[in-house]
Amino acid sequence: MIYFALLALAVGLGLPLAAAGAAIGQGIVSRSALEGISRQPEAAPRIQLTMIIGLALIESLVIYVLLTFFILQAKLPASEKMLEAITEIARIEAGKGAAKVSIEASPFTPTADGKLAAKLTIRVWDRDGVPLKGQRLSITAGDGEITEITDNNDGTYTATLIVPPSEKGKVVVRAAAENGVYDDIVLTIPSNALSKGR
Repeated sequence: MIYFALLALAVGLGLPLAAAGAAIGQGIVSRSALEGISRQPEAAPRIQLTMIIGLALIESLVIYVLLTFFILQAKLPASEKMLEAITEIARIEAGKGAAKVSIEASPFTPTADGKLAAKLTIRVWDRDGVPLKGQRLSITAGDGEITEITDNNDGTYTATLIVPPSEKGKVVVRAAAENGVYDDIVLTIPSNALSKGR
């Protein structure tokens, strides 16, 4: 992919840069020739001949770049084939990441500061069912707070969900892997958990 990107860059920028450089060079040659003619009008034929040869050589470089442009353009694949290749690479890369994520939660228990806490256990597998360690998980839980995310280095990850005492009803917890594969769990916040802990 890097090869094709550099090739496209060379094709897209090579000719304009060569044309700009040639235009600057031709301007310098023409200016110098005109200054020489203005200082020595009797040498005008020789200066003009030298100027024309110099301009022709500069223009020949642009023609070489134009020929190289057409040669390189023929090496570039069609846009449809590039899109297919990008899609295939993305599919292969996605296959290397998580294929399944599951999340489980322990019952809520009161904490010392009057909040509710539940331990979350997240498991991540690849397409072959092999546990994946070292994943960067994104865990969200509505108004709840996720703390202490730990990689257990065996394909399991633990975290703590803390819910404020004012929270009631249900909370949806989502654990997502780097490639977007996720799992949701709906936890019911017990209304009497705080009173039991007191």
